Amino acid sequence: MNIYPGLLSYTWHRFGENEDERETLVTWQLREKDGVTTVRVTHTGLVTDDLRRRNSGWPLILRLVQNHFHQAGGAESLEHLDINRSS
Repeated sequence: MNIYPGLLSYTWHRFGENEDERETLVTWQLREKDGVTTVRVTHTGLVTDDLRRRNSGWPLILRLVQNHFHQAGGAESLEHLDINRSS
């Protein structure tokens, strides 16, 4: 796991779901400009159709994060989502 100001990067490995159990990389970038924070999630290493299908839940996860911030009186909007489907 790597953590830098505005950046969190970690490996993601789903075990036991099928033979294609490759390790992938998830990176969260946060950028603030004029009081607005943009959140970009990039999931790399999704090199097969099966990996892309099994890791397609990011829009839901980001909506849950956005709802959490709204309920806490925070962010007006969180932009999503850059899924890099290459190696």
